[in-house]
Amino acid sequence: MRRFFNERPDIEIISSAVFGIALFTFVVVLDASLIVRAYQRSEAAAVVIGVGAALGTVLAVVWYRRRVSHLGAATRRVLGWAGIAWAGLFVVGFWWTHPMHRNEDLGTMGVAVLSYILIIVVAALGFLPIAVRGLARPTTHHPDDRVVVWHIRDDKPYFVAHCDCDWVGTAHDATEPDAQDKVFREARGHGTEVDAEVDYPLG
Repeated sequence: MRRFFNERPDIEIISSAVFGIALFTFVVVLDASLIVRAYQRSEAAAVVIGVGAALGTVLAVVWYRRRVSHLGAATRRVLGWAGIAWAGLFVVGFWWTHPMHRNEDLGTMGVAVLSYILIIVVAALGFLPIAVRGLARPTTHHPDDRVVVWHIRDDKPYFVAHCDCDWVGTAHDATEPDAQDKVFREARGHGTEVDAEVDYPLG
């Protein structure tokens, strides 16, 4: 079986995609039916709170995506940690509201969290085609787009150039000789508006 899929990677990708969509659809249908029943049991306030929080989250993500290139390093760092915390809370909330044997009566807090999770999952599925189309479509570089050289400080530090048009240059190991100069040369080859100072997006 493994050899069959190794020789036909496209079939494996399609099969995985179909399984993932079917699983998400199954979860969404179950959650939606449970929320409708909770709404009918006079728990409308919890549903409204969960849906409102989810819509607020979606708007915040859209705002960040549009403004990220204009934010300072400290702001990006704070929002990055906030995003990591949100992702952790989302996983905890999903695990809490989807136990092996779920009781239909989740309580007010459970209904609010489940409503939030359902809207986020549906929004993610809705944005998926847009994201795929955006990755497939080449971006246009404008003369006033700002190019910044980043120094990423992680386990293996490196320099890389990033442009407002979403272009990303070649990453160079920070321990390499003249790594920073190489990245600056590549940045100037891509655009004319290159920041003179190195930025540290992760602090």
